[in-house]
Amino acid sequence: MQTHLLPLQPPYNYIYHGDIIGKQIATLVVTVDKTDSEGKYGIETHSHPVVVYNGQTAEGVVWDKSEVMDCRTVCSEADKRVTLSHFNDLLALTSDATVDYGNGVVCPVTSSNPNYLRSALRSAGIALELPREMNYYGMDQEGTVKNFKIKLFFDNGDGKYYAWSQLNGSPLYFNVETTERGEVLNQLRCQLYDWQMALEEFNVNIEFEVGSQEDVIDGCIEFDEDEAKSIVETLNKEAKQR
Repeated sequence: MQTHLLPLQPPYNYIYHGDIIGKQIATLVVTVDKTDSEGKYGIETHSHPVVVYNGQTAEGVVWDKSEVMDCRTVCSEADKRVTLSHFNDLLALTSDATVDYGNGVVCPVTSSNPNYLRSALRSAGIALELPREMNYYGMDQEGTVKNFKIKLFFDNGDGKYYAWSQLNGSPLYFNVETTERGEVLNQLRCQLYDWQMALEEFNVNIEFEVGSQEDVIDGCIEFDEDEAKSIVETLNKEAKQR
């Protein structure tokens, strides 16, 4: 096995993988000699990011379970801001991590937990920017309520139940995949709560509606329409109470 450390030049990028944000300062290239089952010789190469967390020494640590190509760039240290659109893109990354709310309510992290990602951004000193509301003169209006209308789509098949907001076109990302029909509403409620916690410093109003078949990019919807409407009504009631 051979290793090569490739230092990067500032300004460094903050990267995200496995629910962790760190500032990448170098790449560790690892080359390993391999022999397959047929006795053929080959070379396997891995590239692991070397990152620095807040409060750590400048040498950084190696993310030896992550490949550079699998990490997502959050922002540059020269401009530590993330737009809401990019925030949604980061949420779409998958993870096996979970968060336990007690009383048997356990939700997956990342795609269902914007508050977890928001906390990671705060720890790294990275700001979240919401779309600006402009007045007649083209000036940003501070304190204006930002209304987010979310179209939710529902489907089921192959023993699974789905609910989602389309990543392109929705202001907030929601995504549910479960084998339990009753968990669709439960997980959407978890995600609504996490969004409200993530955006608590902003003046926002979240409202849901059922997306129509014409809005679906691929495939058809087979979820019960009345049940979908009932779920949306419940979410809207809870959104107004918080």
